[in-house]
Amino acid sequence: MKTFMAHGSDAAVDARVFIEPVDNSKSLKEKLAKLEADVEALEKELANVPAEDEKAKKSAEKKLANAKAKKEAVAKDVEKLVAKYEEHKRIYENPKNAKKRAYCVKREWYVVDAEGLILGRLASKVAAILKGKNKPTYTPNQDTGDFVIIVNCDKVRLTGKKLENKIYRYHTGHVGGLKEIQYKTLMEKNSALAVYEAVKGMLPKNSLGRQMLTKLKVFKGAEHKMQAQNPKTLKLF
Repeated sequence: MKTFMAHGSDAAVDARVFIEPVDNSKSLKEKLAKLEADVEALEKELANVPAEDEKAKKSAEKKLANAKAKKEAVAKDVEKLVAKYEEHKRIYENPKNAKKRAYCVKREWYVVDAEGLILGRLASKVAAILKGKNKPTYTPNQDTGDFVIIVNCDKVRLTGKKLENKIYRYHTGHVGGLKEIQYKTLMEKNSALAVYEAVKGMLPKNSLGRQMLTKLKVFKGAEHKMQAQNPKTLKLF
């Protein structure tokens, strides 16, 4: 079960406090009703089998036993789902948890199209969302921000002569391992890294900043892998 971080504290809150309970046992209940009808039909079939026909009787008894076993298994699954639903409903409807819903961080997912945007301005806006500065619950010493997906990172713009003059530097960790890459080359080979580093530079240089950065997802091209999160399209400018 996912947890939410309480605003103003380090207490982890059960996700069932926020997610409205849904009864998922409906389809299994329908399956159970069908199996019960099958068992009744097989019992009638067994009753109509002549006593002297042992082979037919054994076959009917085997079918009935299998049907009853399936019915019992599905009945147990239904019982578990109903119990889970009732527990979730009890937690969600608890009056004490209404206050938790008001004071805990709820994170949204946003998708930003970077096509034609200036790299620095894009990074500053995205960094503000990762920090949570777009929310009334913003707290400087806590991660209250949202998730941001950036697409078309290969189509961002750099103004002036930055493509030729701006240099990306990193160190391999070995002696004499300082490497330099011109931004023109970096944008051609790994534009996602250029955008990622630009946003990283605008976040706090500590563990809080690293935590915020985990909510950034950068993709080359118009497609991304986060469709399951149902992100909202966000226009920055």
